Amino acid sequence: MNHETSAARASAKWVALRAPDEPTESAVYRGSRFADVWRAVSADPYDALPDKRLGLASLPELISKGIYRAARRTLTTRADLLAPFDKLVHPVGICLRGTWLIDDSTRYTGLFKTGSKALIIARASDALGEQRPGKLRFLGMAGKLWPSDDPNHATPLPTGNFFTLENLSGTHSQHFVDATLSSDLLPVQPRAGIVAKLPLGALAGPAFMLADHARSPTQAMIRQLYPIAELGEWERSDAVAPAVMRLVPSPRCRRASTPDLREELRMEHHPDGIRYDIEVADRRSWLLARGFRRIGEIHFTESVASYSGDHRLHFAHPPKQ
Repeated sequence: MNHETSAARASAKWVALRAPDEPTESAVYRGSRFADVWRAVSADPYDALPDKRLGLASLPELISKGIYRAARRTLTTRADLLAPFDKLVHPVGICLRGTWLIDDSTRYTGLFKTGSKALIIARASDALGEQRPGKLRFLGMAGKLWPSDDPNHATPLPTGNFFTLENLSGTHSQHFVDATLSSDLLPVQPRAGIVAKLPLGALAGPAFMLADHARSPTQAMIRQLYPIAELGEWERSDAVAPAVMRLVPSPRCRRASTPDLREELRMEHHPDGIRYDIEVADRRSWLLARGFRRIGEIHFTESVASYSGDHRLHFAHPPKQ
């Protein structure tokens, strides 16, 4: 079965499964249940993985589908699940389920507080959908945290989201689990082959800056962490978050011999799960990454590549405060 047929079947399955009260972009956000979101993204796995690489030929499609509107949706829509939509950047990926634990002392609040435990659903992807071996890739991960360690919690809970990327200029990392992922896009390490990708960056970068009302390019190059520090706090104004977070893969992670990150991160290849150290810093590094210290761990134990993971799971990016 080809990937077009697989995606069509998955879309039809969503129509059959969707609830009458399916959230919309304009709905008032009241949170979600972890089990509901994971059930949705795992209900329609692909029979064959779709191929959706972005290149120069993709520019008209990105413009016609409204990349600025997509950026505004990311910044203004809190819902964790939406009716099917196209992710114009990071078009294909794989969803991971696991736990978040802060096991070292910190001065932060919310889910960065010492002893904090949370449930997490993340999506690992390449920004341009690249799976060919040896090609320049833009590896990233978005994460969604629930302030609970009970996967069957009954009350909907508001989530906190984060966005991380390995390097804004791309990477030739052989495995996704070789990549250290940061919420700060600085410092940028230039890579051969980036020139061919500049037109796509020239479209996506300004769209996000306009949507976020950014006053400088550097403002749009850091992903905010304060929603994670606010979860569980009575007064949002008292929240204290680190300036930067990065995820460092554990040396114990297995390396699967496949260039497609969706195959690599299938849990069949990781019987002990996939682990990342959570490291934070209190200031940005403009030239060299420094000042980081470990405060906890993410442990992923399930994964699925699905239509809803690519087209329904939504990660809200908070505007700069």
